Amino acid sequence: MGDLNLFHAHDLTEHFWSGKTRAMHGTHVSTGDRLWSTVPHLRPLATITTTLWTGTGTTPTGEGSMTS
Repeated sequence: MGDLNLFHAHDLTEHFWSGKTRAMHGTHVSTGDRLWSTVPHLRPLATITTTLWTGTGTTPTGEGSMTS
């Protein structure tokens, strides 16, 4: 679990919209998925270019369990 804040470099009123990203790509984003901004812009703010963790067992650094 994590938290992410993204803002457009030239317009701080445009920011990451987790709800739209989740609707477009599901709850687990991966390589090639885009992170979308809020309306009225509704455009990609970032694209996932590399996935380093498969989400099985432990965190990427090997600490703790990711199961509940």
